[in-house]
Amino acid sequence: MAVSHQDRVGRALELLVRGAKPFVERELQTAYGDRWVETVQNSLRSQRDVPKSADDVFAWDAQLVLIVMTEHWNQVFRQKLGPFERSLLSELREFRNSWAHQREFSFDDAYRVLDSVERLLTAVGSGDASEALRHREDLLRQRMQETLRAETRRTKRILSRAWQVGIYSLCCVILVVQAAYTFGWPAITFAVMLIAAFTYFLRQWLRQPEGELGLHECDRCGRIIYRQPCPYCEPVRLSS
Repeated sequence: MAVSHQDRVGRALELLVRGAKPFVERELQTAYGDRWVETVQNSLRSQRDVPKSADDVFAWDAQLVLIVMTEHWNQVFRQKLGPFERSLLSELREFRNSWAHQREFSFDDAYRVLDSVERLLTAVGSGDASEALRHREDLLRQRMQETLRAETRRTKRILSRAWQVGIYSLCCVILVVQAAYTFGWPAITFAVMLIAAFTYFLRQWLRQPEGELGLHECDRCGRIIYRQPCPYCEPVRLSS
């Protein structure tokens, strides 16, 4: 089963915490000395929903990493990072908030998050940047496979319709020729009516949308489904 974009964003945020935490703690200790924990705690008193731990050590998560790096940018992190990394922090904070509120992520969003996490981890010298790169390449590979499967099915549908149109057209021609051969000129009216009816029904049939309803294969997970969106790839979210 294909990994959802929501799950990929969650994994990217976990990589961000694991990779950036040593750098953040090291730089804070360098700037503030042994009182860095107290200094950071005082700066976060106005922040809501900051994770707490039982002891005096921070319960680091993606939100806390991004907040601390943003709030202490001028005093600490601008010495090692530049304006580009500062923009990555702002961007990732927005994506993290969207992820926490269970908002839907598109392919472009998930790819952007993984790319930004990889760039930020590379900037802080974390070896987890290669893991973020692997997830980003896996997401791109999944998208290419989905596109290829969709194009293959589309080609098969076009060929199937072409065969059906050809068979129905041949039957129509046979009926017209047989009627003309059997009844002669009086069959012209019947032939015209038959061709008109065939053209009308064929036009209506070709205008029907494909893939919306009915038995077909999901472009992402490959399972047989009856409707869109796929209930396996995108489970229906129950409103609270």
